[in-house]
Amino acid sequence: MSSKQIFDQLYQTWEAQTAAYLEKLMRNSSLLQLSGGLLNGVLRSKIIVDDMMTATWKSLMVPTKRDQERALHLLNELGSRLNDVEERVEDGDSELLRQTSRSEHELRTELDVLGRKVDHLTQLLEQLTGSEPKPAAKKSAPRRKRTV
Repeated sequence: MSSKQIFDQLYQTWEAQTAAYLEKLMRNSSLLQLSGGLLNGVLRSKIIVDDMMTATWKSLMVPTKRDQERALHLLNELGSRLNDVEERVEDGDSELLRQTSRSEHELRTELDVLGRKVDHLTQLLEQLTGSEPKPAAKKSAPRRKRTV
């Protein structure tokens, strides 16, 4: 008999014995009740610790993960709106101009305001996270200088 066959036979014997023992153990109601109670206690303590940590960060005036995610969402939303406005302005979408009855100058002014808001939110996000934000997936065309 080779060493591999001996090992395989030992493994199969060990597996069968262990499976039978664990099967009996897992059907024991007192063990299941104890482990269920332990799990409930751990989850309750995690909730308490999470609430305490959130309160601590807020009292220190440090943004929580939820605050950071909210700021990032708003930043992404403004970036998308800015890209949409830039595309419409660059394409010379006359229908947009006709619908809104605004001049190109007014649209560029709105575009500049949105750009400043995005820059401001980017700075806030950098302060919140302490890192540089990821660049937007779609790069916008460089801004044109206003001609009046």
